[in-house]
Amino acid sequence: GAIGGGVVGGAATGLVSGIGQKLAQGLAERAVRRAQPTVTALKKKAENLYEQAENAGVIIKDSSIGNFARNLTAEMANEGITPNLHPNAFAALEKLRGLKGNLTLKGAEIERRILQNRVGDAAGIAARSGQKDDLRIARIIVDKYDNFIENLNPTSTLAGTSSTAAVKLLKDARNIYAQKAKGETIEGLIEKAKNNTGPLGIKLEQNII
Repeated sequence: GAIGGGVVGGAATGLVSGIGQKLAQGLAERAVRRAQPTVTALKKKAENLYEQAENAGVIIKDSSIGNFARNLTAEMANEGITPNLHPNAFAALEKLRGLKGNLTLKGAEIERRILQNRVGDAAGIAARSGQKDDLRIARIIVDKYDNFIENLNPTSTLAGTSSTAAVKLLKDARNIYAQKAKGETIEGLIEKAKNNTGPLGIKLEQNII
């Protein structure tokens, strides 16, 4: 009767749910396995390009960095930068103003990552508060820094081979590293979908694949 039907219906629903969960987990695991070599290969390729750029032996002169920092300071003053209103942009500027000594391309890339972290922090503040000026100026600083590195010339460098070729390697490595980071993000989403036993998890996992 109604009770028997309810029991059978409940059992069927549980069976379907179990099958759906196993299907989602199986597909997610397959997608992770398929994505892993790609992420690993991208990481290896990026590291190889970074190494080639570093081995070019390009060294950026301390005087060139100092001139850039002074010009940047003047430009950011015109943008209205202040430590209270633009804490992350100001910290990024101070980091560049505080650089001492010559700089290798590897060192230059590390400094860029620090600047990018400041952009990320400013983006978080903008998302929470709606105040976007800190983010705006932080992005300008990164753009100016990129322009400085990408337009190095013989008077800017101390030693090494052509800075043009080395900087291109650096840019290529940076782009591939960004692709790797996106791949890792997708893997994280797949794992979340695999662990979600409901219909939303199955739909999310299928969309990712």
